[in-house]
Amino acid sequence: MFVLDSQYTSNELLDFLESSHEPVLDNDAAKMWARKRTLNLAADLKPGERIITTSEMHLDQVKEICAPETSRAIDLCKDKAAMRAALKPLYPDYTFFSCTARELRELDPKAISYPVVVKPVTGFFSLGIYPVFNESEWHEAVADIAEHSHEWQSGYNENVVNDNAFLVESYIEGDEYALDAYYDDAGAPVMLNIFAHEFADREDTSDRLYYCSKRVMDAQFDRMEAFLREVNALLGFRGFPIHVEVRVTSSGRVIPIEFNPLRFAGLCNTDLSWFAWGHKTYECFLRDTRPDWPRVLAAKDGIAYAMIILQKDGFDPTRPYTFDYDAACKTLSHVLDLRVLDYATQGAFCFIFAEVPENRWEEELAPLLRSTLDEFIAYPPERESDPRRR
Repeated sequence: MFVLDSQYTSNELLDFLESSHEPVLDNDAAKMWARKRTLNLAADLKPGERIITTSEMHLDQVKEICAPETSRAIDLCKDKAAMRAALKPLYPDYTFFSCTARELRELDPKAISYPVVVKPVTGFFSLGIYPVFNESEWHEAVADIAEHSHEWQSGYNENVVNDNAFLVESYIEGDEYALDAYYDDAGAPVMLNIFAHEFADREDTSDRLYYCSKRVMDAQFDRMEAFLREVNALLGFRGFPIHVEVRVTSSGRVIPIEFNPLRFAGLCNTDLSWFAWGHKTYECFLRDTRPDWPRVLAAKDGIAYAMIILQKDGFDPTRPYTFDYDAACKTLSHVLDLRVLDYATQGAFCFIFAEVPENRWEEELAPLLRSTLDEFIAYPPERESDPRRR
C-alpha cells in the first residue's frame, strides 16, 4: 500500500500506481490525486501487505493501520535522541543530549564541547540544522532558532518537523551519503541507491546537490550494506523501507545522522534511481525484489546522475518574483527532468535531474552548487504609489 501526501507526487510514481493498481490509502491527499489519475483507493491494510509513504506527513494515519512492530520502528526513527540511545553500543564515544527549546536557551555555552550540531529532534529537509564550532556561533544559532523556528512548520506538520525539542550532538567530520534501502522480512538490508551529498563548504547544511554514480557504488556499497546490517542487529526492523543519512570518517567508519522511516528520498527524489539505474525503488520494496547491481552498473563508467535542489537561504516567496528555469537547465549538458515547485509550500524553486560526465564536474555541477541563484531570479519593478492617494 502507498500513502500519498498533497505536497508533491511525481508523474513517474503516479504512472506506477495507475498501471500496477497498487492500493493507495484513502485519505484527503489520495482523493486529490485521484481527481487527476485512476487510483486504487483502499481504507485498510491487508494482512502481510507492505506499506510505504512518499513523506512523513501522514505517519499518524499509518500507525492506525500498520503492524505494532512497524509503528515501533516509525517512533524510533522519528525520535533522533531515542535512535542515538538505541545505537549507543555501536558508538559509545559519540556524545549527544536532548533538551526543550527553553532549556536550549538556558544552556551555558562554555560547557559545550565544540564542534556540535544543533537540530530538531524531529526534522526534515535540513530545516533547523546548525553546525556550531565555537561559543559565538552558539549564541547566533540559539538566537536564530528563537526567531525562525516557528516558520519551519509552515509547510509541514509536527510528524515531519517540530520545534519543541532539540538534539545537541557531536559534529561528524567526513563525507556524507544518503541511502535508499529496505529491510526484508528476515531483517536483511537491500540497497536500492547510494547518493553522495555535496556541500559548498564546511558550514553548508543545504540539500543543494546529491548524485550517484558507478564510482560511488563501487566504493561504498559493501561498507554501507555492512553498516545497515550491523545497526539492524540492534533495531530489529523487518519489511521496512528507510532513507538513511550517514557520514564516513577518514578512517572509513560509518556514523548515522538520521533514519527516515517508511520512505525513500523525499518529495519523490528517490526517482533518481529510475533515471540512473532503471529501477523504481518503491516497486522493489513492494515486490520484495533487488537490483542486479553488476548488470546495472556494467555500462555506467564515468557518468554521474545528479539531483539538484534549487533553494535560497532567506528567500521570501511572498514577494513577487520570476525564476528562469530555462537558464538554470542550460548550465547542464543533459537534463533528464525538471520539476517546478511552489516555493511557498515546498521550500524550493525546482528539482533538476541531470546526467553529467564525471570529468565535467567543475564545469557543470560546481557552479550550481556554489551559486546564490541571483542570476536566475528577477523581481518586477515596484509600482509607484498613486499620486491621487497622497
